[in-house]
Amino acid sequence: MTTDFLIISIEIIIFLSGSTGLWFYQKRIISNNTKQHESYPDYLNSKKWDDLKKIALERADYQCELCDAPYNHVHHVKYPKRYKEDHVDNLVVVCEKCHARLHGIRENKKIEDKILYSDSIKVGNYEYFFSVTQSGNGSKCLHIVRKSKTGEQRIEVMESNIDRFASIINAGCTSLSSNEPFQFGAKAGDLPYSFEIKVAKNENKYLEVTELTKEKANKITIFENEAKFFSNGLDKARVF
Repeated sequence: MTTDFLIISIEIIIFLSGSTGLWFYQKRIISNNTKQHESYPDYLNSKKWDDLKKIALERADYQCELCDAPYNHVHHVKYPKRYKEDHVDNLVVVCEKCHARLHGIRENKKIEDKILYSDSIKVGNYEYFFSVTQSGNGSKCLHIVRKSKTGEQRIEVMESNIDRFASIINAGCTSLSSNEPFQFGAKAGDLPYSFEIKVAKNENKYLEVTELTKEKANKITIFENEAKFFSNGLDKARVF
């Protein structure tokens, strides 16, 4: 009787130990997955980001590390796959204009391309970056980036397409504030873009421009309250 009781007690202890260990293991896995899938806006509000940003700013003496102008942004050279692995060597302190230049060439253009123009326009929670680059063979390209806390949109326009592209964009931006529909298809001709006015869930109208030449189509959206500012920014960039 005593032997049977001892065996049963040992089995119960082993079962409880195994269950407890499994619970802690599952909790750790869930915790790690939650941290791994932390959103970028959440990361920018974290203590880790504040600490890294402070170190980068002190390193740069609160000046742009590319041109010595007063700083405006702490820029990621490359967005980390896991934010917990982010480090100060992945950050560069920049002014407004250098920030626009970095966004214009970070993913799509080589560093040796000459930057002819860069500027940015902020409207509410969104910021547009316009930059013009010139490659070694002399061809020019306009880069447009729309940035928000939730991510980026980008599109490119080659010099040969810029006049018709700008004409359609400006007409579309004008039609956003009117009740008259605008037909883009016939005017776009052989341009490698699609233009469409849509209505969001909150009933705000916006112009969606999609670049059709990429394997993964690039696109950019322009809402009604941003249209005037976007047109002004586009008109300034196209003269280059």
